[in-house]
Amino acid sequence: MRRIRRRVTALDTTGAIVLKDAIAKLEHHHITVLMSGLRDDHRRRLTAIGALPSGGARHIFEHTPDAIAHARNCLPRPVGDARQ
Repeated sequence: MRRIRRRVTALDTTGAIVLKDAIAKLEHHHITVLMSGLRDDHRRRLTAIGALPSGGARHIFEHTPDAIAHARNCLPRPVGDARQ
């Protein structure tokens, strides 16, 4: 199966506001939001309107695999799991 990678190439103010609302709703339900691959111009726009995850820089990753690894490390371990 071929994996298709898609990047957001444009983010206008309306899209940023919708994203801000979605993040707020998820975090209200205690769902951690992680972001990856933010372009500098998108990061500036999201910062300007307060649309970044509440975890700040520690919830923003340069690469998606890093965000996935972080998410996995945040999951509770099954009882008896010897991993630390």
